[in-house]
Amino acid sequence: YVANDNGREQALTNNTDIYALPLAGGEARNLTAGNKAPDSFPAVSPDGRRLAWLANRRDKMSGDQAVVMIASIDGT
Repeated sequence: YVANDNGREQALTNNTDIYALPLAGGEARNLTAGNKAPDSFPAVSPDGRRLAWLANRRDKMSGDQAVVMIASIDGT
């Protein structure tokens, strides 16, 4: 479990997917549902607009080389 926030949403992981959870309450959004392999270590940019994380490319592959992913935290 890793959490990081931008003042409006908190990015967190369950070591499988990355979620954005509104700090004011509400439903969590899965930001990495399209990747079947594990996603981990979310980090919000200093301006709060982007999210970086590590994404494995192959599910259930021990020693798989993770890649750095960057996307808008609002999903656009």
